[in-house]
Amino acid sequence: MGRGQHGKVDLIAPRLPMLSRRLVLFAPVPGLAVCAWPFHATAQTDAPPMLAAVQLLVGVERTAKLHLERRLLNTRAAQESAKERQRIEAASRLLLEQPKALQRLSERRRTQISAAVQAAADFAAAPPDSAGELLRESEALAPRLGFVSTALAGLSTDPARAAQLDLLARAGSSALRIGKFNLAAAAGSPRAELRVSATQALTEFSAALQSVGEQDLQAGQRRELQLVRHQWTLFIAALGSDGLARDAQALADIASTTDRMAETLASMARRGTA
Repeated sequence: MGRGQHGKVDLIAPRLPMLSRRLVLFAPVPGLAVCAWPFHATAQTDAPPMLAAVQLLVGVERTAKLHLERRLLNTRAAQESAKERQRIEAASRLLLEQPKALQRLSERRRTQISAAVQAAADFAAAPPDSAGELLRESEALAPRLGFVSTALAGLSTDPARAAQLDLLARAGSSALRIGKFNLAAAAGSPRAELRVSATQALTEFSAALQSVGEQDLQAGQRRELQLVRHQWTLFIAALGSDGLARDAQALADIASTTDRMAETLASMARRGTA
């Protein structure tokens, strides 16, 4: 991968590895791949762009979390960051090629989507070293990528399924944001400035999870939803009401569990688009 004019990333044909990871609080679920939203493998003709959009939404948050994590914890965060970057490159390339579904949008909307997608690729290629700048850039990208996901969901030929996928992506993104804020606090960012954002992420995750309609889920998806809810119940016990860790010793558990919840939500998405 290289950089073209104006510092933009020249997207190359990526590999899309399926990866497994031992996480601290919960035993692995066989067959899961960490946060890999399967935009490259689905029978729905309009699903790949939508899945690419949610890969960016989740992937930027995971990239930011991993960048902080590898500086604080003895984990495989550096390896995971490289793999997440490959996924973001693949998703960005698909959307920058302007798939047929996007042609139904106005030129202005397509330009906005392309700019947001390119910004996500640039962020993944070279995340800021400063924890403060990392937070600012990833937080600025979140609403832009949320717009991309919502815009593509509105083009779907199966609106109910697209809305469900958007909810799963937002829940996964919110879980990773909670991990990101806790790692940023441990890295020295002022806790007072992080409390509002962490509390907001807690609320957004809970709201997204409650909005997932169980009646529309397959049996496997319902089991995974129950798993996420169980993970969530145990997870929030380690957090204060402000969304930040009660005890610094819980940091590794928080980092791994936010990955686990996002992973399970990604598995639900795979089942829903198979």
